[in-house]
Amino acid sequence: MPLAAAGGMLYAGGNFTTADGNAANYIARWNGSSLSGLGSRMNNQVNALAMSCNIFITRIDAISPPTLSMIHNGTGAVLSWPTNSTGFVVQSTFSLTPPIIWLDNSNLPVILNGKFTLTNTLSAAAQFFRLKQ
Repeated sequence: MPLAAAGGMLYAGGNFTTADGNAANYIARWNGSSLSGLGSRMNNQVNALAMSCNIFITRIDAISPPTLSMIHNGTGAVLSWPTNSTGFVVQSTFSLTPPIIWLDNSNLPVILNGKFTLTNTLSAAAQFFRLKQ
């Protein structure tokens, strides 16, 4: 089960639709005392979660999902995925509180070391990323 910590919360992803009896479409949050679902944010199994420098990554919505990797480069977060995984777009949001709005990243990826690569400037707020096909 993929896990990630952000803002004092622990997030869990996987192939489940309830958490402690609450609706939890493939992702749930532990606040230190209780487990709750995050509503209908995800529409397919969550295969990976990552948190670094207030950036949260989830991988969903793909038949054969590629691995989305992230490296902190001092001023931003470099996201990358294999070039044999075509037709994917990076989406982001600043909140997982409903209504969630995923926006396509306006930067186009470049190919670097055999991977599609995007650099995003870090902000003080948490930012969440996913690959969508």
